[in-house]
Amino acid sequence: MIKTQSANNAPKTVINKYLDGVVAPTKDRKRIFRVLSIGQDDDGNAIIPQLIRCQGDFLIYDGMNSYYMVNGSRRGSDGEPIPERFRFQKDQGGMIICGERDQATFALLMMHPLNASNPLRDANVTPVFELVDEAVEMKDYEDHADALMLALEILGKADADTLRNYHSYLGRDPNRSDEFISGGLKKTAIENPDLIIELSKDDTVDAVALIKNAVRKKLVRKDTKKRQFVDPSTGDVLHKVLPGKDMERSFALFLKGKPDLYKGYEKLLG
Repeated sequence: MIKTQSANNAPKTVINKYLDGVVAPTKDRKRIFRVLSIGQDDDGNAIIPQLIRCQGDFLIYDGMNSYYMVNGSRRGSDGEPIPERFRFQKDQGGMIICGERDQATFALLMMHPLNASNPLRDANVTPVFELVDEAVEMKDYEDHADALMLALEILGKADADTLRNYHSYLGRDPNRSDEFISGGLKKTAIENPDLIIELSKDDTVDAVALIKNAVRKKLVRKDTKKRQFVDPSTGDVLHKVLPGKDMERSFALFLKGKPDLYKGYEKLLG
């Protein structure tokens, strides 16, 4: 665990108290630390912070009357210690994965007072990460990575009009530059790649985007209470949505079957 003896004054006997019985990472078994969520969204999914940094130097207690400084440093080319810093990033699933070669990192994180899985940590310190079951979390991590690659590939191949439709479909201001829209969608892909993949397969995206823009510009009025879309200039009901159906998608399918009406709204929206 001790990368440089001079950078760490915690006796091995104290360190062993923290690591006794802990299964270290091996060639065939990775150990994973994951940042704790800060709540749940409306769909019940965990909300992960964008970035959490943890210092590699901290105090550990010997269980009796002494504290020792653990300084997770490495030597630079000039011989001076470089402090270790750990980063839990949202675009990496909020995880730090330790393999066989990461024994020092694993030991530091295992002893860290911010680790909720550290039974000897200072209870007065609010934890920010935990050791998790690697079999489950590795699958989640790999699935997220695969989905993210596909989502970014979809965005990379899409033309400007398609990206603008995705942007409007998500209820965002269409009066933005192509660069702003592209950047926002890439951020969405990092946070929820499955959403981008679903949009690419949805043949109503263009019509839903048109509807949302038409509602925004008051060319169409969405009456949520009566579940219908109305022409505000005449008061005529354009489409009545059946119970249990998504309103925009239902109206989009209706417009797909009315090409003249569809093209009329396209012309009005410019």
